[in-house]
Amino acid sequence: MAVVKGMLVQKDGKKGILMTPDGNFVKVVLPDKPVQLGEEIEARIAPVKRPVKTMFLAVAVLVLVLLIPGYHYIFSAQAMAYVTMDINPSIELAVDERMNVIKARGINLDGKKIISEINITGMQLYRALPLLVEQAIKEGYIKSGQNNVILSTVTIAGKEKSPALIEETKVQQAINKPLEDKKINARVLVKQAGEKIRREAEKCGLSAGKYLIYQQAQKQGIKISVEELSSQGISQLEQNKKIQLEKLLQDPAPPGQLKKLKKHLDEKNTQRVPLKANNQLPHFPQNSNDTPEVQEKRVLPEKVKEIKEKNKGSLPPGMDKKLNNSRNDDQNDDQKQEKREEQRMPPGQMKKTERQLQGKQKEIKDNPQPPALKKCKTKAEKNNKK
Repeated sequence: MAVVKGMLVQKDGKKGILMTPDGNFVKVVLPDKPVQLGEEIEARIAPVKRPVKTMFLAVAVLVLVLLIPGYHYIFSAQAMAYVTMDINPSIELAVDERMNVIKARGINLDGKKIISEINITGMQLYRALPLLVEQAIKEGYIKSGQNNVILSTVTIAGKEKSPALIEETKVQQAINKPLEDKKINARVLVKQAGEKIRREAEKCGLSAGKYLIYQQAQKQGIKISVEELSSQGISQLEQNKKIQLEKLLQDPAPPGQLKKLKKHLDEKNTQRVPLKANNQLPHFPQNSNDTPEVQEKRVLPEKVKEIKEKNKGSLPPGMDKKLNNSRNDDQNDDQKQEKREEQRMPPGQMKKTERQLQGKQKEIKDNPQPPALKKCKTKAEKNNKK
């Protein structure tokens, strides 16, 4: 027998009438689980013995449209994104391009209980999320003084991946609002989940968020079963499995980024001194009077040991000897620099400068006090005698 999907508009014992998305009315055999009028279900087509009274059905549909806010979204709008929220209740919201909730689905029993208490169909997403959190607080799933963790995922539907459709920061703010108002501490995580993850999660009866936990736990060698994920809340899983959700769901580095980061850290930790093409040791500044070109070719003796330790096992043959002789090289460099300074003076300038210095020294020795100072001193002595 064929199976159809539609909204239940009439119940009569084990049979009922569904209104399909294309506007047709079909008599079906109701499933064994309890169903309510206005609920969208799948059921087997039942043989129709007599025609359904069109007027009765039209009135029933009109009543449902008037009584159920946002009913017109069920068939007219297309889901552009899905937002899940996991506490212990697991709930999924289908959102259209105008950010309105076109369908709310309880994934587990606790989630179905929350959804049955409030009607958020047709409501704007960032208004619906705080209402769900408030209801979870009311039902006792979130309490002050306990380890409260809320995981939310965003899945963009279709081939067009528009990250601007749903802003993760706004989702986090919407969830946090009732928590802040009631001064309840909670950790709120918002993650991206692809369509493939959502499809696999649906097959397992999990939310996209809990399937992300399952997937990452398998990769990291942590044993978590689907049954545990389905029955336990997020904070309970953290406690029982000794995990931290932030670390478990940490975003992986882009391709090639880990190799690049490792190379950067190796270079930073090693800090090897680069060598010239002829394996000559580069030098650090020592003399402040040296030009920048000369300073770049110097090595401070106290740096020698540090350089040897950091480059241990990586220096070319014979470089240890060069390091040990670096102090002598510095002294030789100083002598060479002095000779270069002497060579820059004009011919005879050195002798002339020496004669001037000798003359000044003799003058100071013969006249330890300048004439002006002697005159002032003599005048002061005369005044004192008077």
